[in-house]
Amino acid sequence: MNIRAFLFLVYIFAVTVCSPAVHAAAEDLSTGVKIVTLERVYLDGEKSEEKIIERLSDQEIRKKYAEWIMVSSNEHTYTFKKYVDDISPLLKMNGFFGLTKEGMLSIFNGKPDTKNVIHSFFQIDTKKLESQKQKELMEGIRVQTKDEFVQVLETFKPYRITD
Repeated sequence: MNIRAFLFLVYIFAVTVCSPAVHAAAEDLSTGVKIVTLERVYLDGEKSEEKIIERLSDQEIRKKYAEWIMVSSNEHTYTFKKYVDDISPLLKMNGFFGLTKEGMLSIFNGKPDTKNVIHSFFQIDTKKLESQKQKELMEGIRVQTKDEFVQVLETFKPYRITD
């Protein structure tokens, strides 16, 4: 891809998605502006992405984001990833553990429903599951902290179906 095509794509992205600051910087990529993408991966499997405009050298960018894992880079863009030892903001606001129709222990955005699965963890042997625990999972178990998240996972590990 030539530089003009790249600049045009960045410009379109900036116009449709990014803030005015990103828009202005995208028009000026030829002057040393870099677009840095920060990807965060949370314990619950949720991912978030943040785009930042930097006016730094390649070396300064690598130093600034040294605690991140570099995924890719080219002349004008960098992508970094970080694994966050916490649950996602989405889960903190509206996360529930529950069972899918197939018996998968899953995290849901809201009460358990087939349409709002965030991430599935493992198959539960519902025949071994006490009726009270099964009822809790069907209604949804609210989680707002990492500790609650880990506690629910640990509670249901003994009921995991292993192949």
